[in-house]
Amino acid sequence: MTFQKGHIGYKAMLGKKFSEEHKRKIGLSHIGKKLSKGVKEKISDTLKRIGHKPPSPKGRKYSTKIKKEMSLRFMGKKRAPFSKEWLENMSLAQIGQNHWNWKGGISFESYGLEFNKKLKEDIRKRDNFRCRECYRHQDELRTKNNKSYKLLIHHIDYNKQNNNSNNLISLCRNCHLKTNYNREDWKKYFQNVITK
Repeated sequence: MTFQKGHIGYKAMLGKKFSEEHKRKIGLSHIGKKLSKGVKEKISDTLKRIGHKPPSPKGRKYSTKIKKEMSLRFMGKKRAPFSKEWLENMSLAQIGQNHWNWKGGISFESYGLEFNKKLKEDIRKRDNFRCRECYRHQDELRTKNNKSYKLLIHHIDYNKQNNNSNNLISLCRNCHLKTNYNREDWKKYFQNVITK
């Protein structure tokens, strides 16, 4: 956390380091607060200066007015239909061993007998019913259809038979999806998280 010169607490905060827990609490306290246009511009300028790229618009919610404008902008622009042969080749390229994210069929492995509802609920309770990555509470979680769902329980070492509580962590769907890529990095990261 940084303070600009002239800010009331600037001198008091010089060189001060905050713990991850303290940073998380500060972040949570700002949820839902409105920022002034000036503050938004300063944040934007800082992010540009440090090379931060804005998130992809995929999944972003647009107002009806903007949706109509986008619709009008793309009207009349038709893309060429894909050939039947091209579609067949693409579907074959995405099956089993041909898929770019194939891990040798490990997703078909069965879970250990002790990985049951009670164990999952115990892990959620241990994690205070919060996603250990984004800290969203289970009560806030919704699907695209606005249905609530429970936190998912992730195996840190990706071994479905290892149901030791130190190998299990609560994650929301979005965060759990991220763990399908760069598995070694996630494994190291969550091992550090769980030991704190």
